[in-house]
Amino acid sequence: MTEAQLQTSLRRQFGMRNWHFAEQFETGSGRIDFVFLDSENKPKLGIEIKRELSWDTAATDWADYLEQAQGYSRDLGVPVLVGPMQIGNSSFRMLHHGGAHLSAAAAMVIYGGRSNVGVFALRDEAMGFVLRGKVFYSESEFDGEVFHAEHLKMVYSCNSLKVRR
Repeated sequence: MTEAQLQTSLRRQFGMRNWHFAEQFETGSGRIDFVFLDSENKPKLGIEIKRELSWDTAATDWADYLEQAQGYSRDLGVPVLVGPMQIGNSSFRMLHHGGAHLSAAAAMVIYGGRSNVGVFALRDEAMGFVLRGKVFYSESEFDGEVFHAEHLKMVYSCNSLKVRR
């Protein structure tokens, strides 16, 4: 599937959920694919589309995507998610499991979260948003729709001090 086809599919899926968003949103360092907007049309969350993301995506590719998304996050002052990662039958929670055998995707979520970058995942038509090692939005057959707005705050670091806004 091309990136344009992914954008068309996601536009339809976001619209079906009645989410307020803008496409090809201009930032200081480029143009991000989607930005979710609040009731005052201010950015709340960015989505940068990358095609063919999976458990097999190389760590070096994730690192490139992280750098691009970090720039967008700084420009917009909101977290940015890279995706959609196709996770098959896996749980959204698998995207942030650590341990001795850390997947490249889990590393992206854990380390990217330090700079307000996470992963947007798809399991069939169900969506999951993962940031800072936590699932903050998911749709599942077990839990229904779950949203944790407190996980969407920006994190700023000043030496060892972390501040959420």
